[in-house]
Amino acid sequence: MKPRHAAALAIVGCLLSVSVLLFDGFATAGGDWSPVRVETLTLLSDTDYVLVVSPVEVAYSSFPKACAHFEVHGTFSRLDHLHWFEPASSGGGPTKKEHLAAIRYLREFVGSATIINLGEMGYGLSVDSKNPCVAESRALELLEPPYSSAVAVVSYYNRI
Repeated sequence: MKPRHAAALAIVGCLLSVSVLLFDGFATAGGDWSPVRVETLTLLSDTDYVLVVSPVEVAYSSFPKACAHFEVHGTFSRLDHLHWFEPASSGGGPTKKEHLAAIRYLREFVGSATIINLGEMGYGLSVDSKNPCVAESRALELLEPPYSSAVAVVSYYNRI
């Protein structure tokens, strides 16, 4: 191989390695949700809230089985593991507009017997180590068909 070609291949290899390191956050993550009833939704500001849901008994639930009620303390902020210069909606997370739409959707079902789907995208809920029935969220998104198999509100916490 000519030295000129070897140098070009080395440069291309370095550029590919650097691009993988810089753009590793563009990989997709799976989401999951479970049926719940919305017990309460306390709005602390336009983006901050405390949501209390009751998981519906099913064979599979993403919420801990010991939790009769599951509490989410949420806001709209930078997803964990983002760099200081990245906006909250970077890394696959929802926009503020999408977050607010999800809150409006949840408000419709407060105190209702209607079952809705609530879950997380990637590791979208940061569960309290001392109380597994309490978690934090940094953004919400309302998923609807055709982009989802069912209507669901999903939480984001970490960059995906």
